[in-house]
Amino acid sequence: MRYWSGAIVISVLLGACATPPETSSTQLASAAPGAKQICKRMPVMGSNMPKRVCSTEEEWAAFDKKMAESVTSFDNDRRAGISENDTASDLGRAAPPGPGR
Repeated sequence: MRYWSGAIVISVLLGACATPPETSSTQLASAAPGAKQICKRMPVMGSNMPKRVCSTEEEWAAFDKKMAESVTSFDNDRRAGISENDTASDLGRAAPPGPGR
């Protein structure tokens, strides 16, 4: 039994090494000829292994801008007391009376 579990682990590890890296067709199509690719290691939710993502400098700048806008929007909503689960009708409605009111 011990040998079977070792064989399974080795076959999984070798299979992972033989898998070619993922490249999306949009990344290949969007890269201009001669454009320098910058690769970064991005965290993957639910995994301890980061994913390598390669993009041009312009694409990274657009990504950074989008992330900054997302953080600003989240922070403004949090300060205004708006949660992710609120709907538009919830925002205009007064809070229901609680116990003892």
